[in-house]
Amino acid sequence: MTLHPTFVIGPTLTKYKTSNVEGFRKLVTGEIPAVPELQLLSVDVRDVAQAHINCLLAEPMSLHRERIALCQKEYQFIEQMNIIREHFYDKGLTTVPTK
Repeated sequence: MTLHPTFVIGPTLTKYKTSNVEGFRKLVTGEIPAVPELQLLSVDVRDVAQAHINCLLAEPMSLHRERIALCQKEYQFIEQMNIIREHFYDKGLTTVPTK
């Protein structure tokens, strides 16, 4: 069995900057002044972890040769920026791009 997660979002367990986290940081701080016109299929990292656990607990061979796509939601990139703005504006994050 193979799990195929789409763009994984959610909290990180480390203090290290990953390319995903760094890209979002640059967008929300204004280092990247505009939001790309992109659609992303995404899944929460906690759901990816739960999928791995479910597979480990499954009956032996019940998932043999299965390929499972993990996708929770389709977002426009601007939607993600709006969510970030909505949740963090009152905490001083005021430079989130709107276009």
